[in-house]
Amino acid sequence: PSCLHGVLTQLVALLCVLEMIATALFSRSKLGKKLVGGWENDLLYLVGALALLFLGAGAFSLDALLHLWATDASLHPVPKEHTEASSPDPPVSRPSSDRRGSPPRMRGADGPMSGGEASMKALLSTPPGKTTEMWPPLGLPYLAARLKERGREDVRVLDAFCRNLTGDELAAEVVRERPDVFGINCSTHTFLDAIEALRKVHEANPGTTLVMGGYHSTFAAEKILRDYPFVDYVIKGEAERAFPDLLDRLESGTSAADVEGITFVEDGRAVSQPLAVIQDLDALPFPDRSLLGDLEYGYFHQNIRLTYGKFTTIVTSRGCPYACTYCSCAAFSQRHWRARSATDVADELE
Repeated sequence: PSCLHGVLTQLVALLCVLEMIATALFSRSKLGKKLVGGWENDLLYLVGALALLFLGAGAFSLDALLHLWATDASLHPVPKEHTEASSPDPPVSRPSSDRRGSPPRMRGADGPMSGGEASMKALLSTPPGKTTEMWPPLGLPYLAARLKERGREDVRVLDAFCRNLTGDELAAEVVRERPDVFGINCSTHTFLDAIEALRKVHEANPGTTLVMGGYHSTFAAEKILRDYPFVDYVIKGEAERAFPDLLDRLESGTSAADVEGITFVEDGRAVSQPLAVIQDLDALPFPDRSLLGDLEYGYFHQNIRLTYGKFTTIVTSRGCPYACTYCSCAAFSQRHWRARSATDVADELE
């Protein structure tokens, strides 16, 4: 249906354009001027405009009907993620020194050490890059707030993208912080910069557990683990439950195989759980924006500030029920739209 929807709507749009061109050419031609002139010519334009209006209305109605057809969940069930048993992917080969499945090394006075004597230090970051559209990355403050709610106070958020950090600068910052776990999110266009930063962090501090999340990681989890063996874990979907659970497993030295949305390598094979979608958004703590530091968010153009005063964003809902072929939001949310209550949103604003 989505393919038919695209073909038919483009065909209707093409007919609209052809009708408009034909009307204009005819009215300006010798035959047109001979047959119609003066107010008749204006009438011809009016008829052409009305025809264009009806064609547009027809296109809109057709678009709406086909969109409802394409988004009928009964006709298009959302495919579930493959688990380890049903995964068609080949075994993932790893170096013999790979530490997956073993307890993480904890920080000590003389460097990382084994065991779980202290709460793990987590550093969350956006990928390196450069931008003048500086939006706060609310996913990371949400995640940090959830960690704090679970009793983990040793967490820091670094917005490398809006701070215009290079990959080397981000890696140097991570090495300086020496976290037990470093998590980074990415989209497709920032993936290569993110993975290169992770490579440099791993080379400088191999004791740090590396975790990836975000849209690109969600849809390419097992490929990432195969192609970049220094990545320890990928969390697919929404991570407010999964990431704290992963830290619990790492600290206790137990397997993370039951963590929702997790993908990692164990005994040479990828272990994968279905991506996570959180239904009750009101149950989440408000994002901890204080962890973003003194960075002034907003829009800039050639160093000219286009927004003034306090600037931030707020999440009032997540997900999308539709199935647009050009958008990954539906797949990321499994086509579940969930809204926060008005009271919860107002409380955050206050």
